[in-house]
Amino acid sequence: LLMASHRDFRAIVGVENRGKLSEDAAMNIAQYPRTFMAQRQVELITKDIRLIDWPDQPLIVHIFNPQSADWLQQLLEDIGASFNESPRQIYLVIIGNAHRDTVEDFAYLQPFSPPASNLEMISLMAPYDIDFYFCAVPSDS
Repeated sequence: LLMASHRDFRAIVGVENRGKLSEDAAMNIAQYPRTFMAQRQVELITKDIRLIDWPDQPLIVHIFNPQSADWLQQLLEDIGASFNESPRQIYLVIIGNAHRDTVEDFAYLQPFSPPASNLEMISLMAPYDIDFYFCAVPSDS
């Protein structure tokens, strides 16, 4: 969330379903110097992300260490349903994904490599593998 706050996104919303981690994140956000933030409105929701009503605007969804293949499958089904209802740019970043096979089952997600200019920032997430996907918006034929 704090890395995202350095960019001028319309909204930054974090979702954490574990109370203690949510409390820690809220404390980190509250103590973070606002002078570093391009977007100062950072919202944190304590809720299971699979219960989120996805906005019908372009999205970047970051997931850290998915809990299980079943959890990830349900989340991807929900994102896919939202995408089908309102096709738009959706990027999915999964950090530490032990369930790559689950993602491969969703044809609406296409893997991609980030621009080389972002590789330094991405390397800060080491030692985790990071997978990048986007939703292919159907072209009007």
